[in-house]
Amino acid sequence: MLLIIVLCFLSWAAVNIWGQFAKLHEKKSVVANMEQQLVDSKKVNVDLTKEVARLHNDEYLDQIIRRDFHYSKTGETPLSASKSQ
Repeated sequence: MLLIIVLCFLSWAAVNIWGQFAKLHEKKSVVANMEQQLVDSKKVNVDLTKEVARLHNDEYLDQIIRRDFHYSKTGETPLSASKSQ
């Protein structure tokens, strides 16, 4: 009788341990995914911090305004080169 009780307890323990291993594996994959997201976010943060620093530079702002808005200073003649296809 004692042997049956011990076997039942060991079976129950084995099933619980197996379930815990499955949960542990799932949590490890979630943690790995979040760590990758953290690395990606830090890279984006570094890039955006550099961009903010460059936007405080007047020469860089002039380049952006000229490139994106086709701005030219007084007395300058804007040149346009079209790409041939």
